[in-house]
Amino acid sequence: MCGICGKVSFGRPVERELVRKMNARLVHRGPDEEGFHVSADGRAGLGIRRLKIIDLETGSQPISNETGDVTVVLNGEIYNYIELREELRKRGHVFSTKSDTEVLVHAYESSGPDFARGLNGMFAFALWDRTKKLLVLGRDRMGIKPLYARRTAEGISFASEIKALLADPDCPREIDPIALDDYFSLLYVPGPRSVFRGIEKLEPGHLWICDAATGQVEVRSFWERPMPAAGNGGAGGRSWEDVSAELDGLFRDALKLQLRSDVPNGLFLSSGLDSAAIACYASAASSARVKSFTVHFRDESYSERDGARLIARACGTEHEEILLEPDVRDLIERTTDFFDEPFADTSAIPTWLLCEFARRKITVALSGEGGDELFAGYPTYLGRSRSPSRGKAATSFSPGIRRT
Repeated sequence: MCGICGKVSFGRPVERELVRKMNARLVHRGPDEEGFHVSADGRAGLGIRRLKIIDLETGSQPISNETGDVTVVLNGEIYNYIELREELRKRGHVFSTKSDTEVLVHAYESSGPDFARGLNGMFAFALWDRTKKLLVLGRDRMGIKPLYARRTAEGISFASEIKALLADPDCPREIDPIALDDYFSLLYVPGPRSVFRGIEKLEPGHLWICDAATGQVEVRSFWERPMPAAGNGGAGGRSWEDVSAELDGLFRDALKLQLRSDVPNGLFLSSGLDSAAIACYASAASSARVKSFTVHFRDESYSERDGARLIARACGTEHEEILLEPDVRDLIERTTDFFDEPFADTSAIPTWLLCEFARRKITVALSGEGGDELFAGYPTYLGRSRSPSRGKAATSFSPGIRRT
C-alpha cells in the first residue's frame, strides 16, 4: 500500500512544509520512497509515501503528463493498466514509465474525470489539473482503499489516513457525536462521516471534483452496484451452469490481473471457502508456485491449521504457518497508533501478526476479505432472506419507539 495526502487552497498558497508534515504521518504506508509536488502558483500541494509494487525503476510519484499540466498521486493498483496503456498509445499518448499510475494522467487527458469509469482496481487517487485549477479525488468501486477529505471555505485537504489531516494546524480535533453514536450502534463509523467533525470519507465509487477558482466541490458517482436481474433468484432466467461458468471466468480474470506485480506476492489462507477459492485460482493463474500463509493457535478449537494445510496441499502452494502467542497488551498499544477511528474488529490482532510474518517473504498478499459481503456468507443474510416478515418487525415497533 501507499499513502497520499495534499491540500488545494482557494486563497493563500499551500506551504510545502505542511505537505511534508502530512506525508511524514504516512511513512508506515510507504516505506520505500516519498515524493512531492507543489504547483508554481501555490494552489496545490500533493504528497506520496510509496510502497514499490509496479515499475520499481521509473514509477516514482507524483507523475505528470508530457506538458506537466496534469499531476497525480495514487494509492493502490490499477489492475488493467496494461490494457488501458495500449488503448491510450493508439490515441497518441506518450508514456515515460511502465507504471500503472501514469495511465491515470493520460486517461484524464482523454476523457476528463469520467476516466474513472474504465478503471479496474483498488485505488485512491488525487489528480491536479493546473490549467483548469481542478482537483479530482477518486476512490475505487468497493472502497477498498481509504481516502479522507476536509472541505472548508479556504480549501480542500485530503489523505489516506486521518492522522495526516490532523497534521494541519488549521484542522480542528472535534469528535462528531453522531458518528460516535453510529459506532456504538454498528461497531464502526459508516461513511461519509468519520469520528472527527468535518472530516469525511470519500464514498466508494465516487469522485470529488474541486474547482479551486470558484471554491465549488461536486461529489459525483462513477459506479453503482448493478442490480440483479429479476427472476430465478436474481439469475435472470439463466441456468446454474451459465451463472457458474460466468463466475469461473470472472475469478480467473481477476486473479490473472491481481497477480501482476514486480515484487514477490502470495496469499493468506484459512480453512474457509473464500481464501480456498483464491488459492485455487491463483495457483492456476501463476507461472510460479504461490506462497501461502496461515496463523494457528495452541487451542485447536480456534485453529484452522489442518484445513488450511489440506487446501495448500491440494492447490500446491508453498505453505508456511505461524503460531500465535501474542502479548495482547503490547499489540493493542502498537496497533492503536494506526487506527484513527474506533475499531471493534478483534481480528485485527491476528491479521497484524500474519502480515508482519508474511512481510519477510512477500510484499503483496491476497486474502478472502469481502467474500461474505459478495456471496451473502453472513448468517444474518440467510436469516433475512428466509424471514417471512422481511423487515415488517421494525415497522411495527416504530410507533412505540417514537412515543417513548
